[in-house]
Parts: sequence; C-alpha cells; structure tokens
Amino acid sequence: MNIAVSESDATREIHDKIRSFVAEEFDSKVTRIERQRRWRPMWRVDIEKDGVESGLLFKADRAWAAHPYPLKREWDVLQVLENNGIPVTPLHAPAKAGVRSTRTSI
Repeated sequence: MNIAVSESDATREIHDKIRSFVAEEFDSKVTRIERQRRWRPMWRVDIEKDGVESGLLFKADRAWAAHPYPLKREWDVLQVLENNGIPVTPLHAPAKAGVRSTRTSI
C-alpha cells in the first residue's frame, strides 16, 4: 500500500525536527521558521533564550540525487577554511540527519 505524504505533513515533520534540535542544542525556543526558496532546502529560524533573540540557518541536502556535491562537502570545505584561520560562520550539528545549521544575525 502506498501512502502519500502531503506537503503540510512533510513541512510539519521538518519544523518538528528543527524545534527539537533547537531545544536540545541551544536550550532555546523557536519563534519563527521561514523556508527559503533556493536550490538547496534552507530555513531561517529565529530563536529566543532568556529574552535574547538570535537566528539560525538550517540547510538540507538537495532533492536530486545526481548532484555531485552533497551538503557534507560544503560542511567539510567550511571546516578546512576554519581550521586554517579563515573566518566562517559558526557551524553546528554535522552528524544530525537532515539538520545542519549555521548561526546568522537577525
């Protein structure tokens, strides 16, 4: 039996993963999630902790399997840059499936 998943179900699942990650990793509350319309699935997420707001950018792998550069490659390149003294946006959670984030300013 094939069960179709609606876009709203998929969106809800992604938002739940983002909220869980933010709660576990930052002990913070999500105040806004906004999907970015780009070639790579991305979400701008505003978070709040103790009255202080900040932002995160969540990225996921591209939807098509034939693309030669997965998100892990971007992660690895940014880590090489950082390890060689080149400033990059702080990176979080490389191992969490489907959830990788960088801190942004609001």
